[in-house]
Amino acid sequence: MASPEIPVEPSQEQLTPEQQKEKIDEVLERQEKLAESQLTMSRLFIERGKIDIARRRLLEILELYAKSDAAAEAKKLLKSLPPEGSRKMPPVKERF
Repeated sequence: MASPEIPVEPSQEQLTPEQQKEKIDEVLERQEKLAESQLTMSRLFIERGKIDIARRRLLEILELYAKSDAAAEAKKLLKSLPPEGSRKMPPVKERF
């Protein structure tokens, strides 16, 4: 008995090189936007004194979006944060 044919979406192999490049560019753009939104949230947490949460988010940016522009900024922000466990933040002008 033959199994019924299931419609399959086109795979990457069926795309032209130009279409593949467009798809990759779309994914990279989405990732950059996600990284930027995470960075924005991290800054908001810092402003509100939620340093541990901000630190976790910044580390996630470095892990998940290492090649993004947001990752470079996240690295700078991490360096400006007080040591882990500390609740005190330097004045805003000194952090940025």
